[in-house]
Amino acid sequence: MNKHIIAGTLMAVATLCLSTGAHARGVAETLLRVSNLKLSDSVGAAYTRAAFSALSTSNVTSNILYTGAPEKQIGVGYYLPGLGSVDLPTLCQQSRRNDCARVYSNYFRPFSRDEYSFPAGYDYLHADQLIKGDLIGNVPSTLSIDTRGDAAIRYVDKGYYGGASSVNLQMKFKLASENRLTLSFDADAYSNVYGFSPNWDEREHMESQIRFGATLMNKTTGATVFSYAPEEINFGNDPEFGQVVLDPAAKSFSITSALLNTSDDYVLSITQMAGSFARISAIPEPSGAAMLGAGIGLLAFLRRRSRTASVA
Repeated sequence: MNKHIIAGTLMAVATLCLSTGAHARGVAETLLRVSNLKLSDSVGAAYTRAAFSALSTSNVTSNILYTGAPEKQIGVGYYLPGLGSVDLPTLCQQSRRNDCARVYSNYFRPFSRDEYSFPAGYDYLHADQLIKGDLIGNVPSTLSIDTRGDAAIRYVDKGYYGGASSVNLQMKFKLASENRLTLSFDADAYSNVYGFSPNWDEREHMESQIRFGATLMNKTTGATVFSYAPEEINFGNDPEFGQVVLDPAAKSFSITSALLNTSDDYVLSITQMAGSFARISAIPEPSGAAMLGAGIGLLAFLRRRSRTASVA
């Protein structure tokens, strides 16, 4: 065997034994946009406050960034008595350069190389939401809810990272007259996840989650009137390796209750969430001594092969 080949093999083994400090990489963006969300009665007329003999409403809304350990997070959230417009502050964190101001122009569109993207190779976390309109007003009205959460990891340490936006609407009521309740809305979901975990010292688990659900309960009897969670807007995107884009077509949805009476108390809950998450964990590695020993054994084998070839 040529001496240069043996030297090259030795160098490769040494490099393998000494290479450390590489990081996992991943990017995820997740959006869920709901519009024309409304409540209507048996004849298709929009519910207004006049249709209820008793009514109380609340909205718990939040943007959260996960910045390391699961308990390490920053966020902003509101508890509101109404089901109307809310514009939470956008949360954006970027570790190596301050480009967060650029995200505002992107708003609730998928990132595009032509229109906007975060610079490649930088860590960032992002969460945003916007609620417009009113679900129940004095006049017929509709509601729109935009949520998004994004994350990119490149240089971060082991831990849990992500951006998520969530909304939880609740309406407790009694009807003034017997009627049915129809919940209807349009929805458009988008998820783009890229994960890359080379066989180095860290492994990333990159994923996005999109959730929407509506539940109507009879609080008096404890019975569930309906529970609605369409699969088109309830899914995760969790590739083991490479890029996966999930972009189902925008679609209209609706669910109608059985006849509701005037004596019982009812509770309607609507939840929506969009989030991107990364979990970075260590990969168990063989010790450097063991790898070097394996390399020396390989070199000894190659030298023996070289001598055998020379004798022949």
